[in-house]
Formats: sequence, structure tokens, C-alpha cells
Amino acid sequence: TILSHWLKMLIKSKPLAKIIYMNEKKNLSQSELIRQRLAEAIKLSPLTQTEIANRAHISSATLSDYIHKNKFPSLETFAILCEILNVSADEILGLN
Repeated sequence: TILSHWLKMLIKSKPLAKIIYMNEKKNLSQSELIRQRLAEAIKLSPLTQTEIANRAHISSATLSDYIHKNKFPSLETFAILCEILNVSADEILGLN
């Protein structure tokens, strides 16, 4: 499909696009896709999880919950995480 072709092209330029493409056919819930995109952005960051948590003024355990559990940050924390990770909220939310 055109969408699949677009995603393949996007993967080359944006690492988070890879996770979107990989999960396109798995029929995952939107919340699970958001959690996975956030986890991938954290993984791709040059910062450690402890450094990310410290900069976001949250505990490392809380950051781990965002990665491994169905727990989501507040909007304020989400915005801070996006800034720290140098990724747009639209990309994490799957809006672009």
C-alpha cells in the first residue's frame, strides 16, 4: 500500500518510524503503540535512563514503568520527556 511504502521510506530517516511500521500489522492498541514509541525514543537516546529521569524530575522507577507497564506520564512530564529526548509529541503519539 501507499502507507507501507511511505513508512519504509520514513524508516530510513526516522528511527521511531521503524516501530510504527513493525507494529502496523500487529493490531496493537493505541496506548500500547504510544508506550512502544516512547520506549524506543528512550532506548535511542544517548542519555541513560537515570539521566533522563533526573532531567524530567521523576524517579528511575517511574520512567521504567512508562517503558515496561501500561503507565503513562502526565501531560507536563510527557512534554518534558519529548524535549529531553529531542522527539516531537506528534511522533510519539503517532500523529505524523
